[in-house]
Amino acid sequence: MKRNGEVVIDLAERIKAAILAGTFRPGEPLPEAHVIQQFGCSRASAREALRLVTHSGLAAKAPNQSYRIVQFDAGDLNELTSLRLILEQQAARFAFGQESMIEGMGTALEHLRTAVANGDRTAAIRANRDFHQAIIDSSGHRRLAQAYLQISDQIEFAFLTLNHLRRSLDRLVPEHETLYECARTGTPEAFLVELGNHIHGVLAAPPPQTERPPTTEMTSLASLQAPDILEAKSTKVGQLRW
Repeated sequence: MKRNGEVVIDLAERIKAAILAGTFRPGEPLPEAHVIQQFGCSRASAREALRLVTHSGLAAKAPNQSYRIVQFDAGDLNELTSLRLILEQQAARFAFGQESMIEGMGTALEHLRTAVANGDRTAAIRANRDFHQAIIDSSGHRRLAQAYLQISDQIEFAFLTLNHLRRSLDRLVPEHETLYECARTGTPEAFLVELGNHIHGVLAAPPPQTERPPTTEMTSLASLQAPDILEAKSTKVGQLRW
């Protein structure tokens, strides 16, 4: 028998799965009574589970109002894109060349091919998530992985609810095949470029700034991009991992 905490976590995962599956529409109210009726749980469990869903960024609650499914706009997409780019490219710097990354990407790519062939949009988006998660998991950076987990559901929800306006499902396979081959046979620099182009293409965000840090002997932390700060510390610019 599951403990109360496990019941709440399981319920929260079921609610998130329903949101990502399109059971609830963006902006739609999600009152506790609805959760109780649909999932057959207690009011206390519904309340705690909805709080967890809110922490994942898929629902929100204003004072004296019921919970509501989030609704993303262009600004949200740009924020998700820029943050995802920072985290994934930094993870790729640590993970490139790791066999676990190649294996995880390859497995996810096979699932993606099957999902696209079957026209299963939900399974395709899940495979896409697993493909990129392989990069994060192989980085060996626990705190980076925790930060990425905080936005993973939001990335998937944005992809499901807004991306259909920007790209077709059948483009997913060739794009991820390119990434996979670059990870297997390319250089770290080439993989970072492909990954950046892919992420910005996915969410149709403006292209990233490509200015490099000053080529002086030493540089201040304020002049570095966020990924560089993680590695710069007191290091010379020429020693940064790109």
